[in-house]
Amino acid sequence: MDGLDVSAVFYAPPGELYEFITGMRGYSQYSPYLDEVRQYGDGSPGTDYEIVVSWWRLSYTSHTRVTEARPPERVGWRTTKGLRARGYWGIEPLPDAEAPPDREHATRVRLRIQFDPETFGSVPLAGLTLDRLFERIKPLVVEEAGNVAAGMAADIEGARRDVDIEIHRGPESV
Repeated sequence: MDGLDVSAVFYAPPGELYEFITGMRGYSQYSPYLDEVRQYGDGSPGTDYEIVVSWWRLSYTSHTRVTEARPPERVGWRTTKGLRARGYWGIEPLPDAEAPPDREHATRVRLRIQFDPETFGSVPLAGLTLDRLFERIKPLVVEEAGNVAAGMAADIEGARRDVDIEIHRGPESV
């Protein structure tokens, strides 16, 4: 399994972030590449999501299912069609000192994705290798993760702001 790890810090309590993540509200409004998110369930185990993305010559619908729910710290998921992947949303409270003076909470939100590169045949990659694809899309991932995080910050914190994004690739990223 290969992996990708994206994280950012938000200034809200873990429970509020957990509810936001499981509700997937607003996600398709944060990025022009995220066409639609359809949710079938309440975010608890067994909830299915269809996430429709398009970029460049690629268009794909990711079918995922919630496999684990540990409010307010973790939501596990796996794909149910196409690319074989699994991962989790991790929600980790940070020390109060990491919050700005006008905020009470600082919380790191992490999206961990582990995928089987052998199943990329189910995704239309237009002849790109996985390494070439990653290098090509990494700047876009950073930019779009920033856009999504800024949109999340606006909805969660009440004001849009630039959000620092950390991205790591590889089986060892945590």
